[in-house]
Amino acid sequence: MNKGLIEDEGSRNSMGLEALQAQMRGWLEAEDWKVRMLEVKGKPVGYVLYRVGREEHFSENPRVYLRQFYVLPDRQKQGLGRAAMGMSIGHHLPLDATVVLDVLANNRAGIAFWRGLGFRDHALTLERRP
Repeated sequence: MNKGLIEDEGSRNSMGLEALQAQMRGWLEAEDWKVRMLEVKGKPVGYVLYRVGREEHFSENPRVYLRQFYVLPDRQKQGLGRAAMGMSIGHHLPLDATVVLDVLANNRAGIAFWRGLGFRDHALTLERRP
């Protein structure tokens, strides 16, 4: 699914399947990263990878960083992602948390999805490639 996410979002990440599996194992073995599978009738349809920490400038507030969020292409546009986020807030993620995530600038569908859930632009990362 991680490879599918990379392709779906238009990432230039060129990691192969073995490297992606090793990276995911590392996250799963780390105490601060959590993975939740999204399932429908016991079958996986996606996943979310996140960690809960504290706000940098407001340390009394929890901060959730969503590193990866993916729904299989044949299950997208059915409300599953929206439902998964709705169930996660308060169940797996603190209700009072600031939720932060990155979306690639060329991933128009991802930007529209997250904005539709109430997320707003906070920062813009620029780069100059050789």
